[in-house]
Amino acid sequence: MVSVSIVQHGIQVDGSSLQKDGNTVSVKDDGITTAKLNADIVGIETATGKVNTINTTNFKSLDAVNLTNTGDLVKIETIDMTGGAGTTMNSSTLNLSAYKGVLVQWRGEASAGAQDVLLRFNADSGGNYQEGDAHLDADTHASTTSATDILVGSLDASWGGGMIMIETGSTKFTTVSAIGGYHVSNVCHGVYSSTDAITQISLIMSANNFATTSEMTIYGIK
Repeated sequence: MVSVSIVQHGIQVDGSSLQKDGNTVSVKDDGITTAKLNADIVGIETATGKVNTINTTNFKSLDAVNLTNTGDLVKIETIDMTGGAGTTMNSSTLNLSAYKGVLVQWRGEASAGAQDVLLRFNADSGGNYQEGDAHLDADTHASTTSATDILVGSLDASWGGGMIMIETGSTKFTTVSAIGGYHVSNVCHGVYSSTDAITQISLIMSANNFATTSEMTIYGIK
């Protein structure tokens, strides 16, 4: 148990004074908990009537802090079409070596009609993609090999959006899982049949343009 007491010139911890000259008292006690420390602080506040800005709401539980969390999302960039409508949203040149995966969130509108949203990597329009997709509203599905892109959703002139998970932490082919749409929902899984590092992510309209309200945000997963 830690004994905290108020003395004439300061606070004592287990009989050792915390001096004004900057000396530090180290306390090691396996019985110390966040709750006990908070109770001691409240007791000091009550006894002195001077430390009235400290209370337990100022202290986050130590158990809630995980300094080795490997699931953090790090925002890399947002690309939008505010500069003008176009068929493609391209990322800048990316260095994803620090991440095990990438999350892409997209939303927007088509300039006209209902259109599919397609995914490409590294500006590669060759037949290096494989994908399978299901249209949940119509209860249909399809699969394609040697495709030039991966279907990741759809949108119309009113709205649309989706999320794409990209596995990048491997020297093997890049795998993709996506869900997106408007009132038409698509669930898709695909593979980019290349071991090259991903340096660019592009979303492409199957026809017409992304409206100026469209955007995509790219996050790295540590």
